Amino acid sequence: MRKQNQPIILACETTTPTLSLSLYKNGRVITTTKAKDFAQHSSLMIPMLDRLLRQTNTRLSDVTLFGVNIGPGSFTGIRIGLSFIKTLALELKRNIIITNSFFLMLQGLLQKIQKIDEGSHIILLVKSLKSEAYHSEYKYSHGILKQSGKESYDRYDHIKERLKKLQQKNIIIAGNDLEECNALTHDLKSFQYVKIDSRNIIDIYLSKNLKLVNKSKVFSRSNYKIISPKNLTPYYLRHTYY
Repeated sequence: MRKQNQPIILACETTTPTLSLSLYKNGRVITTTKAKDFAQHSSLMIPMLDRLLRQTNTRLSDVTLFGVNIGPGSFTGIRIGLSFIKTLALELKRNIIITNSFFLMLQGLLQKIQKIDEGSHIILLVKSLKSEAYHSEYKYSHGILKQSGKESYDRYDHIKERLKKLQQKNIIIAGNDLEECNALTHDLKSFQYVKIDSRNIIDIYLSKNLKLVNKSKVFSRSNYKIISPKNLTPYYLRHTYY
């Protein structure tokens, strides 16, 4: 039986080759994943959803809130995920939690590390093509983690030059491309492999974005929004090196 006033949340993540669906119900998060090509996400989505609902003894109409990652990531994957969630939310007249790949990666990173040293620089790299990544940076100073610069879509060799210019010891690099990121960080020994997962969409919402590191709040409410289905739009990043 559902606890009073507690939402049932269905979230999906389709921006990477690993399709992920998560359901939050009665204080628990159940996640199911399938590693396939982006093009197969649409054919896998319904069977995975059906299994997840049966596993949790949930009817689709029981879901009170949906969640989705709006990007950046695979163009095809983003379109599939947003279309899927928008269709369900419109049919059931529900709202949608939206967040993006950088916030999900940051959430996953902060769940893995216990402490951030003063002056640390965090580099987030979301996998794209073989030699390219979506890139965002944060600086930790005086108990506050702030974004530094604009999010970008860049080549790994350009990002490597950026790392050389930083010339500091306290660099944490988080990414979901093990091969490329290891090539960047073999001297720094600072790489953290972080998956982008639908579970983190739910975590961000439930925590109200208050993730504590060194007893400091490092997230703000701007890390997610709750919107109506008609306002759902993708977040695409274009090349920044042309």
